[in-house]
Amino acid sequence: MAQKTKDKLEHFNIPNSIFHFHPSELKDSFILVPVFQEITNEQIQSLLNINEPIFNDDLFFRKKIGEIFQKSNYIFLGLGEKKKFYPEIIFNAFKPLGNYLTQAGPSKITILIPFYIEETILEWSNIYKENQNDPWFNTNHKEKSYFDYVYDYNMKEFIKTMIYSIELGGFSLGIYKNQKNHKKSRVDIGINTSLKTKELTQLIHIAKYIADLTNAYRYIASLPGNILNPETYEEYAKKNHKDL
Repeated sequence: MAQKTKDKLEHFNIPNSIFHFHPSELKDSFILVPVFQEITNEQIQSLLNINEPIFNDDLFFRKKIGEIFQKSNYIFLGLGEKKKFYPEIIFNAFKPLGNYLTQAGPSKITILIPFYIEETILEWSNIYKENQNDPWFNTNHKEKSYFDYVYDYNMKEFIKTMIYSIELGGFSLGIYKNQKNHKKSRVDIGINTSLKTKELTQLIHIAKYIADLTNAYRYIASLPGNILNPETYEEYAKKNHKDL
């Protein structure tokens, strides 16, 4: 009985994240650029200092939320329409990226946070403050266009949401073949933003910690009854009580 319980306890070992975030640009990495539908070739060419246009009318990539398009050493992630931006879009966009990087994407990327992202967040934050903490409340028409967001959103929140979403998107709930589902054992992700390195390092730590806890709860909750039961759960708690 004890050996069977021990064998079952092995399934309580939460698979480790393959993502390793860095508070700076990574050398020789792919460059990932989040793009709104309104962003033009000229803006992208100026941002990346390239001559060749990226987008054209025949391209299947429409920059919809969560859409991913890779061309040479660049990856573009759709954010939808800029005028419809709200914080939940970041989660919906970057979660598919986590799955993409786990299954098929490159093993080393740098996420470039363009100026227009920071401008959009600042605009959103200003509207938030002007409309009594409800940025989608139109004072002229007395209408609400989107869900409320009850927190003062800023670049720090953006970074944490981005990391959290990538972690959740790249985590598989496959219990017995979880590691086999990961075609790569490690993905390094640099973050190129205006935030200071020390501040960015702290944000990475916080976001990773929250994401790891969330994925751990999701994993344990997905265990079947022959693995997760009062007996095995008690043994697991005793074995890991110092870390709980």
